[in-house]
Amino acid sequence: LDRIAGGLLVNPGFAEFLWHCRHELMLQLFKEWAETEFLEGERSEAERCIHRAVARARTPLEIADALCVLIVQYTLLAKYPQAIDAGRRALAALGVVLPHGDFDAARDRESAQIEEQLRQKSPAELRDLPEMTDPVVLMVTRVLTTMGPPCYRSHPELWSVIVRFFQGGGEFM
Repeated sequence: LDRIAGGLLVNPGFAEFLWHCRHELMLQLFKEWAETEFLEGERSEAERCIHRAVARARTPLEIADALCVLIVQYTLLAKYPQAIDAGRRALAALGVVLPHGDFDAARDRESAQIEEQLRQKSPAELRDLPEMTDPVVLMVTRVLTTMGPPCYRSHPELWSVIVRFFQGGGEFM
């Protein structure tokens, strides 16, 4: 099905029309097309589909969403540095910068912020906090969660910072 849809996109005018009129559908098509190609063993075609989706994305959320597919694919191929790089690009689109060095200091800053936040609230206040609904924060959480396995496998220093981020509600933004 994805290849049939892809065949229709050979016509640049028609493809441009679809990107203009059915943007969300096209993004979904390219992400699913990438997943299909990946499962069929066409790794470079899968990556190309994601890059096309990223190039056509209109918002940081769309960029990050597409790059999450790439993070998963790189992780499954044990290309952990590439997965982490795709995660960093997704986070950067959302205004989040992970440290590139001095990971212990970054982890310790997160820990200090967690402790301070916890000192300021009672257990009842923590229990009654509203559910997270901010789409950017939700996407940051998704990207970091998706980055977890490659960081755990190949970059334990960054992994420790990400774990602290989740424990404290995140302060990289």
